[in-house]
This record gives sequence, C-alpha cells and structure tokens, in this order.
Amino acid sequence: MAGTAEEILLGLDVARLEAQQSVERNETRMAVSHRQLLLFGLSMEEVETLLQSGNTPTGDFQIRAPIGGTIVEQDVASGVWVEGKDTLWRLVDLTEVWVWCDVYPSQLHLFDGTSLPLPAQVRSSSYPDMSFAGSLDLLNAMGNSPTRTVKARIRVGNEATQLKPGMFVDATVHLDGTASGFSVPATAVVANEGEQFLFVHWKDDLWARRTVVVTGRSGDHLLVSGELKDGDEVASRGAFFLKSDVLREQMGAGCAD
Repeated sequence: MAGTAEEILLGLDVARLEAQQSVERNETRMAVSHRQLLLFGLSMEEVETLLQSGNTPTGDFQIRAPIGGTIVEQDVASGVWVEGKDTLWRLVDLTEVWVWCDVYPSQLHLFDGTSLPLPAQVRSSSYPDMSFAGSLDLLNAMGNSPTRTVKARIRVGNEATQLKPGMFVDATVHLDGTASGFSVPATAVVANEGEQFLFVHWKDDLWARRTVVVTGRSGDHLLVSGELKDGDEVASRGAFFLKSDVLREQMGAGCAD
C-alpha cells in the first residue's frame, strides 16, 4: 500500500506541475495576444472589454496605423485568412530617409580629424535640378570584406517624400564641416516643378522671388546659395501663401474663379 500511495502522490505532483505549466503557457499566449491587439490600434479599454467578454469578435475589424506614413508593401487581400503573426502591410515614415554610401579605402583618410555630423547633399537623377540637404552622422567602424568598402549613413529630410526606398543617388559630403551658402529657416524654402526658391522682402508689403540651391542642413535651418546677399529678409511662415500667389499668376487671368 505504501508504494501505491507514493505513486499516487507522485502522480498528483506531476499533474499539478503540468497544470501549472499549462496555466503559464496560456498566460503567455494571452499576454502576446494582448500586445498584438494593442499594436493593431485597439485602446486598452477595448482590449479589456474584448478579453472579459470571452466572445470571438466577428464582422469588420478596424486596424489603426501606429504611425503616420506611406504603405510600401501589402501582403493581404480580401478573403485571405490571416493570423496574428502575419504581416499585412509595411508602413514607413518617409519624411526622413537614410542614404547608405560606400566609402572606399582610398577615401577613408579624408575623414581623419573630422567630427560627425558633417553636412552633405544628395542628388537623384529623378530630380536633376534639385539637391536634398542632409548630414552624415555615422561611419561604420567595420568594413565590408567582399567590397572592401565602409558604409556611411546620411540622414536626409524628405518632407515631400520625393526620395523613395531603393533609389540610387549621388552624395557630396563637406569634410571641413561647413557648407557654402546662407542660413535660412527650412520653412522659407519652397519648391515648384523641380525648382527651389524663397521670397526676399523688397519694399512695403512686396516680396521678390529668388531661386536658390540647398547646400546643407543644420537643425531646422537650411544652407542655401543663389540670388541672395547679406542682410536680406526672407519670408518663413508665409512662404507657402506667397508661393500660392505666384502659381495663381502663372495660371493667367483667363482662368475661371
């Protein structure tokens, strides 16, 4: 009888351990599901209500974007069965892009004694008359064995989302830490049909348009070169409205209101 009682106790211990492990697995799955629902855009209150009801939701399910951006990939279609681990869309914030450049061994000595970040310009064949201001803020400590190059990263403001992932560009880095031009607020520079320009105060309430080229960026200011001189007063907050006035004039007086 003693052997039987010990076997029963051992069996109970094993059953209790298995039950405890099962509870822990269920709690882990519940926590993962809870996190996934939050990532799908549900509020904490909505998740708690859903979990407490114990019902399987049916009908339309609204998935909210966690960030503002552009959908660059879609792996779902109407009627397709999906699970929590599946990727439905890929959402990317394109208002700032990273440009990865190859620095060759013969160029590495040019970076000796420099401190990052360094002002840079990026150009694309898609926009031959434009340059995009950025800053080189990372130079890898390790090289790529097959290519014998070192990767450098340039962060570029891309508010108009003109630069796209996968594009090839040419980059110019100002190794002395300076870029030529005048410093103006970033909001002062506007663009139309590939041309960048700003507005300089002329007299009274009149402003003159001046074509410029962006040569660098420092925080919320751009370095520009063009038809400017020291002491010019440029429009920053109202540049968009001045641009709208110019476009209306280009349309001509014969257009209907």
